[in-house]
Parts: sequence; C-alpha cells; structure tokens
Amino acid sequence: MKYIYLNEKFYNDFPKGLYPELEIKKERPYVQIVIEINNVMFALPLRSNISH
Repeated sequence: MKYIYLNEKFYNDFPKGLYPELEIKKERPYVQIVIEINNVMFALPLRSNISH
C-alpha cells in the first residue's frame, strides 16, 4: 500500500470540467495498492463513499 498526492500537473491534465467525478483536494493523500500480474504493474486506487 502506498500514499500518493496529486500534483498541479495532474489537475491541469484532467480538468474538473471534463472529469466531474474528481475531487479537487490537493492536500489529500490517496491510497493505492500496486500489484503485478504477468510482469504488468497495476495501481488500484482505494476510495470510499463513491456515489456512482
């Protein structure tokens, strides 16, 4: 498990107008689990209270 923070470049690349499901909380840590299957790395974000 790893904590990550989204930076300004991420929010510029994925603007709220095009991605309304994104929360703009720049100081919020996000948790992801990284797994490897057949030599391919996957990052699985963990989130709760998803409304959709």
